[in-house]
This record gives sequence, C-alpha cells and structure tokens, in this order.
Amino acid sequence: MELYAIVDEDLQVAKHRSKRTLAVFKDLDMLEKHAWKYKEGGKSYKIAELEPINFFSFEEAEGSA
Repeated sequence: MELYAIVDEDLQVAKHRSKRTLAVFKDLDMLEKHAWKYKEGGKSYKIAELEPINFFSFEEAEGSA
C-alpha cells in the first residue's frame, strides 16, 4: 500500500487545514484535489511518498509505552 503526504520545508507532515489531522492520503488523485488548500498559507509544501519500513503488533506497541 502506498501512502502520500503533504510535507513542508522541514519534511514535517502538514495538518489538514479544517480537520487538524495529518495530511496523509492513500490516493494520489485525492491528494492532488486537496493540494490547493495548502498553497494559500504562505508556506512551501511538497508531496512525499511514504514507504512503511517497520511494522509492529499492538502487543509490542503497548509494551513499550
């Protein structure tokens, strides 16, 4: 599965302007439809493809917290 994100100059994932959740999309077409919203803020954004490299089970994640 490929994931795409809108990232700023520091490669930090942007937040959705309305929802305040991370701007991560599973569909590049959907990201492109919403990209115009990020051109208004005065910051420079890019599109990044995210590639999952580590996977953890829920049990492992709970044990490390």
